[in-house]
Amino acid sequence: MTPEAPIRVLLLMEAFATGGAERSFHHLAAHLPPDRFDVRIGTLKPGGGLAADFAALGRPIVPFHRRWRWDLSPVARLAAYCRREEIAIVHGMHWLSGTFAALAAQRVPGLRAIGSTVSLYYDDARLGRLRAWSDRRLSPHLAAMMVNTMLLRGYLIAHHFPADRICIVPNGVGAPDLSQASVMRAAIRARHGIPLAAPCVGILARLHPVKDHGTFLRAAQLVLQARPDARFMVAGDGTERDRLIALADHLGIRERVVFTGAVAGAADVMPAWDIAALTSVREGLPNAVMEALAWGVPVVATNVGGVPDVVVPHITGALVRQGDPTSLAGALLALINDPTHAAQMGAAGRQQILARWSLAQMVEACVTMYAFASEAPNRQPAPTTAAHEREVAHAHSHL
Repeated sequence: MTPEAPIRVLLLMEAFATGGAERSFHHLAAHLPPDRFDVRIGTLKPGGGLAADFAALGRPIVPFHRRWRWDLSPVARLAAYCRREEIAIVHGMHWLSGTFAALAAQRVPGLRAIGSTVSLYYDDARLGRLRAWSDRRLSPHLAAMMVNTMLLRGYLIAHHFPADRICIVPNGVGAPDLSQASVMRAAIRARHGIPLAAPCVGILARLHPVKDHGTFLRAAQLVLQARPDARFMVAGDGTERDRLIALADHLGIRERVVFTGAVAGAADVMPAWDIAALTSVREGLPNAVMEALAWGVPVVATNVGGVPDVVVPHITGALVRQGDPTSLAGALLALINDPTHAAQMGAAGRQQILARWSLAQMVEACVTMYAFASEAPNRQPAPTTAAHEREVAHAHSHL
């Protein structure tokens, strides 16, 4: 019997930025089984912090050149490429690439388009109403929509996206080797002028209003009143940088806060931390939280989105109210003042990541989704999400 040819998949991205979704697509491109999938990578805009990483994979990279905000010409080029190269599945990384994938699928018989979202994008993004209107009309041309949490599935259903096409693919993160963690801790702290013995709290997120770094800095001021030896690290860059530095000056804590600017990844900062924080007002399932736990760092985070799936109170960290620096400061101080318990939480978090949120499991879930999309229209509804919900509850109960 002649073996079946690998399925040709195009992973379509806006750009090679250094975000969590981009890193997930990089891992998919590297680790989808080559005997089953012939993977190509498309981009609407060349360049970005991960461009070299994608080039190093040796996969074909296809630019579709989106020239300006309302430029729809990439759709024709995308459709022509998919037709010529006999692409079976085009998987869009975010809303725009998913939209282009759906439009291309209208033009190419047999092409299966998959969209993705990792956020409440009708609320988070500009022109959210336009996006919701567009998605309702394009949903018939999407074979599947990928989300990473039950919350996002419910959110899309509430906005009239067909429930039988929503597939949950939980995020996955790598499990770093901790054998050199102490060496890395010392090197990172020396680079940023943080004393080796000082309690250090870090946050890794783009500097954007939805991440609410202001609450992090106000909590830092409260913590420093009780623990003046503490240090804080703001890792990442974005439009809020100047405002946040000015706020740290205004609060009188600038000398105790390090603003790192853009970082290549979690390994550049997290080994130096004793506690990781997240202060977002909205989230999907943030990679930064999962990466901190993978490094064995307990997490104090706002109780939003899919965060409670991975941050288990009293086990792997603490959940606090959004926009409440007093609540955040209290939770941080409890861990700073009990480093043994904090270390135990970090170890439990790493165990959870290894058991439930590995990169291998993410790839396996994507393979299942691609099989589901390939069977359209003669198929059963999307893989059950109730099973995923039960697995999360089971994992929490056994930590």
